Amino acid sequence: FPSHDNESLPEDPEFIEMVKRWEGEVRDPRNPQLHVSYDDATSKPVDVGSIAKGNLTIGWGTTHWVWPDLKAGARIKDSQALEFLKMGIKSKEKRARESMPRGEKSIGFDGFPKYVRSAILNALYRGDLGPKTISLINQGKWSKVKAEYLNHDNYKNPGRYPGVRTRMQENGNAFEKYANELAKSKSNSNPGIGPSKPSKVHSGPSKPGLHVGPPEPDIQYVSEPWHEDS
Repeated sequence: FPSHDNESLPEDPEFIEMVKRWEGEVRDPRNPQLHVSYDDATSKPVDVGSIAKGNLTIGWGTTHWVWPDLKAGARIKDSQALEFLKMGIKSKEKRARESMPRGEKSIGFDGFPKYVRSAILNALYRGDLGPKTISLINQGKWSKVKAEYLNHDNYKNPGRYPGVRTRMQENGNAFEKYANELAKSKSNSNPGIGPSKPSKVHSGPSKPGLHVGPPEPDIQYVSEPWHEDS
């Protein structure tokens, strides 16, 4: 996980590269410089008029919840895929702040060390950080966070996506590391607060229209059927 605590994660190059690595990408076989919409259940491009078996996706994990106008056959440039990725991360960061506020037993999302915030956002972006895990975080019960987080179908039965299990294990290890740091801390005056100082990073309220529409993308659509090379 990235180590510097003074950057907002949606703008942190190290965190962005980590998410890219885990999410992967599918390029247009006709023009590898472009990202093409694909079926996340098969990792294959989806042509105009076709229906995805799983979630229609483009870029680095971008789906309809970030880009409502995403359609089969869409193709976008790297710069546009990056903007969508940042929008998705900002959305999850906003959710993290709202669901993990500062309280009597927790310093809140912004107060956690960067490697912990990275793990939380990575898990939220994947969609596998459940309400029970969030509740334990808010209660400051970090010794139980890893076990509860990994008590998930995506971890137990990853199917054809073994990388999901590895990704969750990495997040879980970060939670365990923080739990160990808290256990070793000599200060017991503030339960749930570890040795790291609260981060001063605050990106402020979410911009209007975050989920509604991206910057004017230069979108192209695949008009001819895509065929997998034999």
